[in-house]
Amino acid sequence: MSNRNTVLLIIFMLTMSASGYAQANKSRELFVKNPAEVYLGALVKKSSINAEKHEVRNNEMDSAWMLSHSMLHMERFAGGKAAYDAALQKMVSEVNLSNFSSSSASFSVQDIVDYQNIDLYFGQTMNKEEVLLTEDEHVSKRTNFVMHAEYIFLDFLLDFVDYGMDQKIALDSLNADDWAYIVSLGYGRKAVVLVETNLDRNIASAAVQEAVNKGSDISAETAKILQHCTIRAATFGTPASTSEHDDTPLMHVYHFLQAPITLKDFETPISFTMIELGGYSTYENEF
Repeated sequence: MSNRNTVLLIIFMLTMSASGYAQANKSRELFVKNPAEVYLGALVKKSSINAEKHEVRNNEMDSAWMLSHSMLHMERFAGGKAAYDAALQKMVSEVNLSNFSSSSASFSVQDIVDYQNIDLYFGQTMNKEEVLLTEDEHVSKRTNFVMHAEYIFLDFLLDFVDYGMDQKIALDSLNADDWAYIVSLGYGRKAVVLVETNLDRNIASAAVQEAVNKGSDISAETAKILQHCTIRAATFGTPASTSEHDDTPLMHVYHFLQAPITLKDFETPISFTMIELGGYSTYENEF
């Protein structure tokens, strides 16, 4: 093979590799962008997942079960959003709040090279300005990382009463290949913290973790480290009480995660999964 052909082959392979990498992000678990509209059985247009809001259509079901592994309980409902809300309220009224602890959130810390990496924590393309409260499109410091905290208090699954009932979903004039229906919903709390600094990553991440766990009760050294960090945070979920006058993003996250768990926490879903109508397989979003 000539040198010219070798170079062309390498360029082609690199181009294909870059193209594959750009489309490599896939997720079956999705963040809820418009929680007031979603419910078990609702129809969602697949092409809207990476848009500003999901396109959701009401779906009147003859009869279905909503099950919760968290509660080991199930409730039957028939209809659309209103019927689901009534069944949800009945199930939630039986929740034993003592079984939940706000200190049980799972934490992860991950380096990022671009704000686009934030999408990984939502399973879809997000509005970065809305999530990060910034218009800047590029990370600018030597060290950039995300701390992600999430706790799903209750998860609900959809199960149809009669076999094959999922094939009776009324589509009217809709194309089945364009739509999927929600089969699971998770209720809980979620926090995303973006940190940009010129300090060592281990030093900065330890300071951030301490502030999220202890609030204002941090060491003088940690407070000094945080002064050299640019920190942005976004929280998702509806705890009953959080401070509206927090001095820093980390104090807001601390109060958000530590707030007592109440029935209000089960009003807003933060995650969902779907089944495709066209092929009855689990929907996987590419972004």
